[in-house]
Amino acid sequence: MKRVFFSVGFSLVGLLPVFSAQPPAAFKKYCFECHGDAKPEGNFSLERLMRQPSVGPHAEAWEKVVEMLESTDMPPAEASQFPTSAERAAATAWVRGALKTYETEHGGEPGRVTVRRLTSGEYAYAIRDLTGVDIPVGVDATSDSVGGEGFTNFGDVQFVQDASVERYLEAAKAVAEHAIIGAGPLQFSLDTGRTGLELSALSRIGELYASKGFRVVSGEGGGPFGLERYGKAFFTAWYFKHRVALGDPKATLREVAAREGITGRFAEHIWSVVNRPALGYPSRETVDRWKALAAPSSDLKVAQEKARAGCEELTRSLTTWPSWFFARGDLAAGGQGDESPLVFDDSSLQVVPTHHYSYSPGGRAGAGRGAVTAAEPGKPAKIFLLFSDVNPRAGGKPAVIWRNPRVITRSAPAPTVGAQGVVTAAAAGGAGRGRGAAGPILSTQPLRSVLTAEAAEVLEFGKSPDGSAIGADDFVSTATVSFEFPKAAAGTSVEFQVEAELGADRDSVIRVMISDRAEGSTRGVAQTRVVLGEPASAGYKTFRAGIAEYAALLPPNSHGEANPADKDPVPPPFDNKYNSPEHDAFVMKVKYQRTDAFFTENMVDGADRVRLNQAWNDLFGSWPYHDAYLGMLADHYAVKLESGRVQDLNAARIAALPEAMRPQVTALLTHYHEVTKAQELAAPGHVEDAIAFASQAWRRPVTKAESASLKAFYQQCRTENALEHDDAIRALLARILVSPAFLYRLESVASRSERPLDDWELANRLSFFLWSSIPDAELRRAAAAGELGKPALLAQQVKRMTADPKARRIATEFFGQWLGFYRFDHYRGVDTGRFPEFTEDVQNAMYDEAVSTFEYIVRQQRPLREILHADYTFLNQPLAKFYGIEKDVKSKDAVEKVDGAGAFNRGGALRLGSVLTVTSAPLRTSPVKRGDWVLRRILGTPTPPPPPDAGSLPSDPKAFGGLTLRERLTEHKRNATCANCHLRIDPLGFPLEAFDAVGRTRSLYQDGTAVDLTGEFADKSTIVGADGLLGYLETKDSLVMKTLAKKMLGYALGRTVLASDRALLDDLTKAGGSASFSDLAIKIVGSRQFRHRQGREDEAVTLNSELANPAVAGAKALSSSSF
Repeated sequence: MKRVFFSVGFSLVGLLPVFSAQPPAAFKKYCFECHGDAKPEGNFSLERLMRQPSVGPHAEAWEKVVEMLESTDMPPAEASQFPTSAERAAATAWVRGALKTYETEHGGEPGRVTVRRLTSGEYAYAIRDLTGVDIPVGVDATSDSVGGEGFTNFGDVQFVQDASVERYLEAAKAVAEHAIIGAGPLQFSLDTGRTGLELSALSRIGELYASKGFRVVSGEGGGPFGLERYGKAFFTAWYFKHRVALGDPKATLREVAAREGITGRFAEHIWSVVNRPALGYPSRETVDRWKALAAPSSDLKVAQEKARAGCEELTRSLTTWPSWFFARGDLAAGGQGDESPLVFDDSSLQVVPTHHYSYSPGGRAGAGRGAVTAAEPGKPAKIFLLFSDVNPRAGGKPAVIWRNPRVITRSAPAPTVGAQGVVTAAAAGGAGRGRGAAGPILSTQPLRSVLTAEAAEVLEFGKSPDGSAIGADDFVSTATVSFEFPKAAAGTSVEFQVEAELGADRDSVIRVMISDRAEGSTRGVAQTRVVLGEPASAGYKTFRAGIAEYAALLPPNSHGEANPADKDPVPPPFDNKYNSPEHDAFVMKVKYQRTDAFFTENMVDGADRVRLNQAWNDLFGSWPYHDAYLGMLADHYAVKLESGRVQDLNAARIAALPEAMRPQVTALLTHYHEVTKAQELAAPGHVEDAIAFASQAWRRPVTKAESASLKAFYQQCRTENALEHDDAIRALLARILVSPAFLYRLESVASRSERPLDDWELANRLSFFLWSSIPDAELRRAAAAGELGKPALLAQQVKRMTADPKARRIATEFFGQWLGFYRFDHYRGVDTGRFPEFTEDVQNAMYDEAVSTFEYIVRQQRPLREILHADYTFLNQPLAKFYGIEKDVKSKDAVEKVDGAGAFNRGGALRLGSVLTVTSAPLRTSPVKRGDWVLRRILGTPTPPPPPDAGSLPSDPKAFGGLTLRERLTEHKRNATCANCHLRIDPLGFPLEAFDAVGRTRSLYQDGTAVDLTGEFADKSTIVGADGLLGYLETKDSLVMKTLAKKMLGYALGRTVLASDRALLDDLTKAGGSASFSDLAIKIVGSRQFRHRQGREDEAVTLNSELANPAVAGAKALSSSSF
């Protein structure tokens, strides 16, 4: 025979049963001439194959022999002699009999699996799953080789050299640098060292605040969040109060809180507030509204809906009260945003007994502001004098005296010219939003004189309902009043000036505001709001206590941010004025302050509170926070310290400090000791965490001996190597990661007998099959419970794991390697000079399109026929534009599912841009590459490599010499050694010519001729275009399914498919295209091949002592390296 359509390598695999009968002489007579030992054609020696002791390990090669004989493709037409039909039948019958005999004797045997090292992909996934972060470790695809059924997880082709060992050691040390070693459990961060500790602490604090807390004011650039938690807490309290009537008498407060998605601690706090007696203003108003919520009616569903709506309305009122009280523009209250801090103290409350107002309708003015031209001169403006009693009490008679109310008319200010000759805002009409110079006064009139008689009568000038002495032009208000302001003549402006004064009831506290709107203003006129009261009165003290109570019980913010914005307050004794040097120095130097007492006490408890305190201790301990704070105190008190380090403080040094400074320094030193003590107490736990890390990394429980060895190594690092705790822990982690127990997928082979895998080994196989990584917590739990030996429970794990987001790795690793788009995001086979539109964004989107397609098929349990025949694809805007697809694709970044892809010639593996690109040449398409891809990867019937003298087509179609691509291939096929292969390849490649070298659809070649989409087989039958090719492949469903089955089985087992697997392969193939990926995976993991391990062979190399003792191996790897 001249050539056979496959290329196979062989190796002895121990003594296996020999053939049951002598092979027919036809093999020697007709085949050995070309496929003997000496320079066999196609690199295939039938003579050598027949000397093998068993057909089992070479079943695929023997099946190819049968295929060639039955199809009469061999011997080739140019052979000198040919077997008769009887000789062909005898030869094929012998091979089939030998294969059947082997299958009968060995069916289901697990086969030999060489110990496997983690591939680069598996290593990266395992590190990600161990640490929770993506750490660039430097172990890349250069360490991978392909073998078995075409995958990198085949142990026979994995080799480890000295450079590889060094690379793994450096990678382990790099991972260890990302360890967070602080006051809490061992964890990992994307950043390294102390910076990693600081940023991780900030992140953990922020995550707890965001997931459990709330803020009306979120500081610079932030928005309100979490306010719905108040409503849920009030509803929880209502439900708990009426639990019997609601038919849920045994419900606990924390159970209801969990159903509502809030913490039990917050629910308990709100329950205590609504049941607290004698609350002051404004908390009393909130609680009274809660108590007014209707009890459940007969329709419990409607009752709960009404109660929930009432709680939500109550929450809106509660959380917007500060914005109303301070006349702020907070987003939570519908304003445009206010970045200033929300503080409740005497300074921010600004309670005064009198206040001078200067107000311009339509402008922004207040006490001390200049006049502003009216928005529309000549039109009257309505003015509201807003009145709110904020200290309501029995017998109170709150009143505001408006003394000397007057209307002042001014001429417009004179135009001024700036330094560059530009007219300023003052000249343009009104002193620049109230900040420019006012024009000269033209007249001053009492308000009474310009109002209508009806308006004057409403204000009751000269009358004092509370007995206060007032003038004839004064008036008193006990509620909101309004009047129409006079018109301003052209070229003039008017303003309203008045002295507001607290009435006779000096215990009253009244919020007063002047506005042109009845509801007041939320932005731009905060200066007009004032609180009138007598700071020395008992009434004010009651009001002040009520505000403090509100801030403590029902605050608008559950916490302050860990790193405050520049407008946030700083603690005493430092200057708290915005933009003051000391304020700015604190923000820049000290950076952090903890203001979360309400959150810590009333929002979280248990593990959450522990984690919060650990994170804060990590933040304070991650950098010289206490030294920076001490330096700020020294600067404030103008003290020169002997040492700027807090740890150098002692009683004598503190006693020598100014008296006012001592308490603050003492508190700082105490806090420093608390932080360092927390970190010291965590140290033993870090060693235990590292041992738990080893168990997870090694995918099994750590033995007592291994645990003792790891602890001894840590102690050695501390004592003999004099490493600090952090460095010793990092060395311990590196040791764990260079252990063979991590780098290799070890399974015991101590016995010569086949044995079932234990649950930990099964968990390991299953996780690497479906996730290319280590088992997760659930799989470890199942292994520890002994559940994986039960087929039904094993199947449940497969269903769970294939639905998990980590199943995307099946698309990346299995489908990517099988179909050829693996690591396409790093592909460099496109000439971007010829195809400049093929940008990095397009390339990444193409890769994501492919991975997302197969992720969808796997995770959504889609029928496997959609691998080729999916009527959907995944696009983003750049990729849709690149493909020329006019669809409403919303995403600019992540790809999204687009249905009906067949209508625009997309969907399925054949029409993926990444596949079409990797099966092209850099400058042109290649029907040969694409046809070979279909034969090899889809049908599983590859042709052999081309002979050395086969030649090739020019890389650039411009060098075709005026011939078409088909004409050049026709010339190429005149070489007899090439013709047979191309008769199989080319008909499957030409139908994809509608796609160019970077996967775009086209109708013309570059020279303007129509693309050639017709594939013609040797029997002259044809297929046209991608649809024709898909139709052809539908007639080959069994071949497609068999190829998929072989690939899945080889990938899952990490070895070549054997004759002993034929029954399992048949079962997988018969499942058909309607089966899902998980359906086939369940069959595989339930098989004897997957669940058992072949015994040790006589020639097998046993694990050396280092592999048997991973703790020792890791230590040796580190012994010659500094850390």
